[in-house]
Amino acid sequence: MKPPAACASLKAAVVAADKAVWKEKILTPRRKAAEKKHRDAKKKLDACKKEFGAAGAVLYARALARAAGDAGVKFGLKPGFQKEAGPLRVADVVKKQFKVGKVVEATPKAKAFAKKQGLEEAVKYAALVEGLTDAKKGATAGFITAQVGAAVVDLVGGVFSLGTYAAAAPFVHAAIGAGQKITTELINKDIARNEGLYAEALSKRAAKASARALKKEAAEAEKQAESLEKAQTALPATAAPATPWYLTKPVLAAGGAVAALSLFAIVRATKRK
Repeated sequence: MKPPAACASLKAAVVAADKAVWKEKILTPRRKAAEKKHRDAKKKLDACKKEFGAAGAVLYARALARAAGDAGVKFGLKPGFQKEAGPLRVADVVKKQFKVGKVVEATPKAKAFAKKQGLEEAVKYAALVEGLTDAKKGATAGFITAQVGAAVVDLVGGVFSLGTYAAAAPFVHAAIGAGQKITTELINKDIARNEGLYAEALSKRAAKASARALKKEAAEAEKQAESLEKAQTALPATAAPATPWYLTKPVLAAGGAVAALSLFAIVRATKRK
């Protein structure tokens, strides 16, 4: 199967590594090193195929729908949309939501949306819960088969590129590694663990959102205060109270002259007497 476009560079790396192997002599240190490089490149390509494959795209969309719903983020798919769509139509619903021709092309867009909304971490744990819950549906008498367990490992472990599946579902992984049967009890333990991590991721996102909102409010308040200060500075200085007319210099001068004439008249009248 042709790998998704997102994995093209990894495919090229595998081809280059394979050619490098055949250039080295057999049973030499250089040949062993080249073979190891080829194996590592192939593992990365296989992981990418799972991450961006059709099943991974649907699982990621389901997880994103749940996380968006719980976070109050507007998104075109409702939590649990796959139940209403049914197994035969679910891929078409995902393609329609992300406006793509192939469902494998939905994953990059879904991841970009999750990143923009700060939902990446929450979606990771939601995908685990969704995948593990699906695994329980194949349980018989409290057990799921090794094949189902391996499928869960491949699908969920590849969806969001965990280094190892052990970090995502340690209880199920330990049972697979030990060759033991996987019980629904072990699955439930991993589900509970990831539900807790999911809730924690949503809480962290909400705290960051609140901090951003407070920071924005503080910036707006500071901006308003600066605008008010500039407006007050721009106002013209308050004019001094107008001098009453009877205290103006012309009036005072005229009054002084009248007073002098009056005094002169009084003095002359006194002398005549």
